[in-house]
Amino acid sequence: MKHTAVVFIHGFLGFGELRLPVGRVAYFRGLRTTMDDLGVSGYFPSLPAGRSVAERATALATFLETIPEPGLILIAHSMGGLDSRYLIHKLDPEHRVRRLVTIGTPHRGTALAEWALHAPRILNWLGRVFGRRALEDLRPSACDRFNKEIPDRSDVVYSSYAANRPIAEMPLLLRRWARIVAREEEGDNDSQVSVPSARWGEFKGVLMADHIELLGWNLARRKKPKPFDHISFYRDLVASMLA
Repeated sequence: MKHTAVVFIHGFLGFGELRLPVGRVAYFRGLRTTMDDLGVSGYFPSLPAGRSVAERATALATFLETIPEPGLILIAHSMGGLDSRYLIHKLDPEHRVRRLVTIGTPHRGTALAEWALHAPRILNWLGRVFGRRALEDLRPSACDRFNKEIPDRSDVVYSSYAANRPIAEMPLLLRRWARIVAREEEGDNDSQVSVPSARWGEFKGVLMADHIELLGWNLARRKKPKPFDHISFYRDLVASMLA
């Protein structure tokens, strides 16, 4: 039996994998095949998409109990990084988690959550209805309390990546969000999370991508080349940690 498993944890309103009439759609696009090619035990749980950090972390803990490998590496996108930190601190009594890598996680919150909770438009109302608990936990004030109450565990290696793309290069759908984050947090961002907010533990650097491109999805025109090679990034990341 392999000794270490790699678990990929999705963010707000995300999923592990969806089965649609047109086929299966993965949140982390193409990574299951990549992990298989590496000979790595990769897992992709589905958490309650719009629930609170505590609820999502509890669901993650239940999923991790089904994994036979004794050691765990968590790679978390966006809100999944907060879920993972909560789990490591409160819900990992056997200390199975050895590493946490967060990618585009709003460790210090995001102004976009405040905007979504207070903007009166129908689109944002839908977000509040289906994801209010999560949005409440993603506010900067909530993350400030979270960081005080959930300290890092000394036997776990924490590292992080941020992402940034010039607003003019982002898909039109993401540009307004990026401007909100830039205006409120005064920093480069990936359309949802600023670079300063994404820093945690050992900071590994800034990836040239928007929040969606980190997963292998591209909302720009199809004719435009994919600007971020997510497969190579995750393959090299996992290979380096298991070397």
